Amino acid sequence: HGVPTVHTKFGIPVGILSGDVLFSKAFEIISSDSNLPEKVSLALVSKLAKACVGVCEGQILDISMAQSQKIPSESQYIKMIEKKTSALFEVSCAMGAICANTKRKDIENLSSFGKNLGIAFQIVDDLIGIIGDPRVTKKPVGNDIREGKKSLPILLAINKARGDNKQKILNAFGNSSVSKKEMESVIKTINSIGVESIVRKKALQYSNAAKKSLASYDGIAKKELLSLLEFVVERNL
Repeated sequence: HGVPTVHTKFGIPVGILSGDVLFSKAFEIISSDSNLPEKVSLALVSKLAKACVGVCEGQILDISMAQSQKIPSESQYIKMIEKKTSALFEVSCAMGAICANTKRKDIENLSSFGKNLGIAFQIVDDLIGIIGDPRVTKKPVGNDIREGKKSLPILLAINKARGDNKQKILNAFGNSSVSKKEMESVIKTINSIGVESIVRKKALQYSNAAKKSLASYDGIAKKELLSLLEFVVERNL
């Protein structure tokens, strides 16, 4: 976090190829691990492949939303991040359960945990992208607003704001020429209508759903997962 990305440092073609290598390596590692029974390896490959397809579908939804002149609904946004982000959290938890040779119900419970954790993570991440402290995030103030990113905080801000406040937000949205002072005023407006509180509560709802998936478990592993949930909802980085 806070360092140049591969595509920024080496160019987009190298960035894409690097991603392809890492993507392929995941399947290579699973298929070449002699400690894994064949049945487990096949289950892992199947889970991971489906998740990767979901991520691509989510990215297509994100691109489609960005190209559209319409502001998406909250349900459309959730559907997009379920695929684009949450799918990876979900499959990570599911694959761990599969490797542990657990029962089907355990795999389902941990998949549900990962899915809701991923949604909560992305909701808060999008909030930080708008109101986050640039000294911490290492990004310009209001960066996601300038880029016209149609995230949940923006959807809520546009829907809740009225009159001049609404127009101020719309004027800054997707406008790369907005000054720092103007953007600070936009963020102040967004904060004044309670967007952060609403977004945090939304994230908490998904966090609580994730907790329910772990209700039948106990021990140190559960405590660590619950600690992770708490961090995800409350974080500012």
